[in-house]
Amino acid sequence: MRHPLTGGGMTVGLNDVVILQDLLGPHKIPDRKGDRAVLRRMRKFHWKRKHINASLNILAQALCLLFAADDPQLQVLRQGFIEDIKQGNNHAEEPSGLMGDVFHNPFLLFCHFAAIAIHSLYVLLGDSYTRSALALPVAIVQCVRVIFTAGHLIAPYILAELRP
Repeated sequence: MRHPLTGGGMTVGLNDVVILQDLLGPHKIPDRKGDRAVLRRMRKFHWKRKHINASLNILAQALCLLFAADDPQLQVLRQGFIEDIKQGNNHAEEPSGLMGDVFHNPFLLFCHFAAIAIHSLYVLLGDSYTRSALALPVAIVQCVRVIFTAGHLIAPYILAELRP
């Protein structure tokens, strides 16, 4: 689940080391021969690791699909993403923090993804309105398709990462 677009593989690996050290360090399990204690800690490791890395995994998958796709709706979302990031402030800082694994909040990722989808619609409708009034009904239909595509893009990854 690591992609070169986000470069999260090393971050996840370092997070794993920190979690394992915390769970299996000599202060937690002084006798390494206690298989049951180690197995219990490894189960905790799996869930703790999954929680910390969920946002990065979801973001990596979604961005990879977004930037590699030829689908017209994904191209609209890609343009909306670029235009949203150009706004700066939280529009750029928080997604960068998610990519850099500074923030681990999947809800923050979902909020930014929803904002990008809405911004994509704004860009699409604005472009259609400037072309002609007749292009507007077509753009509205395309907006519905873009929203459906956005949900279809991210929902499977959110469900896969956040389910127990």
